[in-house]
Amino acid sequence: MDVRVCFFVSCATILWAKMRDKMMRTPWGNFPDTIIDRKLGDATSHPLYENAKSGDIPSAFELAKDLISDDAVQRLKALIGDKEVVFAPIHAEEMSGRNMIPMATAMVLARKLKQSVDLNIVQATKVSRTGGDGWHRLANLPDFDGRTDAQYVIMVDDTQTQGGTFAAFKGHIESFNSLVIGSYALTGKQYSAQLRLDNEMLALLREKYGTIEQWWQETFGYDFSKLTQSEARFIIKSGKTPNEVRDRILASKQS
Repeated sequence: MDVRVCFFVSCATILWAKMRDKMMRTPWGNFPDTIIDRKLGDATSHPLYENAKSGDIPSAFELAKDLISDDAVQRLKALIGDKEVVFAPIHAEEMSGRNMIPMATAMVLARKLKQSVDLNIVQATKVSRTGGDGWHRLANLPDFDGRTDAQYVIMVDDTQTQGGTFAAFKGHIESFNSLVIGSYALTGKQYSAQLRLDNEMLALLREKYGTIEQWWQETFGYDFSKLTQSEARFIIKSGKTPNEVRDRILASKQS
């Protein structure tokens, strides 16, 4: 093989390995269900939602204070126990600007629970997941830069759908030996609260799509066991063949 070809192949291999490491997810274990505070429409119908979503910090704080419930705060308090935790919000770049709702939500929660906030981790790529369908979300994974030195972390986002962003965020945080003990979403659908993939769903996924699991591992850097419950359920309920799933994922890849 030509020396130049070898060089470029080696560089591509190293680059892909680094990208795959960034996308690595960590095992779910007994990870608790996300504390989903409100219904999806409770945020989008708020008069300050568009401003907060596009980067207006005062609007984001007002929205967070209006929507965070006492019940969710008590559930977080029980989850934390006597631990000292940090709330880590997901800084996401939206089409209209940087979404300030997760940051404001994390800060309001931390103040209520006498904990702290870590803003050192930021989403490194703009993947435009808001409004995307399930295939788009599976194909376009966010990665993150920065680190936290906290021992215990609770992830915070403004909404949870399939849970892929939380899965990627958890993997990034735990690559620095911190432990993510839970997650909070201001809005979402309660049936998606379970992030961890249970054994029954994993067995069914492998029964139907096991022939593409190696491809999935090579493409995304993790096997089926690191998917969320909602991601796996979406694939299974699609009714597509393994090859159709692979082709649909590739067609949805954001350029």
